[in-house]
Amino acid sequence: MKPPMRVAIIDDNQVYRFIAKKLIQRAAPWATLIELHDGQQAIDFMLPRRDQPSELPGLILLDINMPNLNGWQFLDELRKIRIATYRPTIYIVSSSNSPEDIDAAATYPEIKGYLTKPLQMTVIEGLLAEL
Repeated sequence: MKPPMRVAIIDDNQVYRFIAKKLIQRAAPWATLIELHDGQQAIDFMLPRRDQPSELPGLILLDINMPNLNGWQFLDELRKIRIATYRPTIYIVSSSNSPEDIDAAATYPEIKGYLTKPLQMTVIEGLLAEL
């Protein structure tokens, strides 16, 4: 049996969240999924749990363009929280394949990779296998 894993899908697109959730459930039925519709909701989820890193997602699939706090702003706020020993694996998942977005992602050392939508099962399986 695989160890417990928490996966956060941070995206304002409800259809994408549904599809990503189904793919992850098929690839990792033992995973706990956390659906958050924007960066602010994600920060609001994490703040009260900052003293309990085991309650936080180990894998974050993060959209860039969202209301309230976009993906970049979320990353900046996450840095400010400074949760001891918490180092999630973060992938940008975006419909944009803009060189500017890809270059911006490279400036954040906490970002493991940049994926474009729609996600495929083989991509999900590959990134889960790396955890």
